[in-house]
Amino acid sequence: MFIQIVEDDKALSDGIEITLSDGNTQFKQEYTVKDAASGFKNYGGTLSLIILDINLPDGTGYDYLK
Repeated sequence: MFIQIVEDDKALSDGIEITLSDGNTQFKQEYTVKDAASGFKNYGGTLSLIILDINLPDGTGYDYLK
């Protein structure tokens, strides 16, 4: 499984990764809408799940969903 975490609070993002880690799951942490969109272009076809914050420094999670 491959999960993208889009969360600007690094400690919270790390906590999500630690909590969901099972040894087989890969994570990609992104901290802005821009980085998340760029990452999606590079590896989006392999994602199983996106965990998305709504309030991000350069926009909202809704902007990323569009």
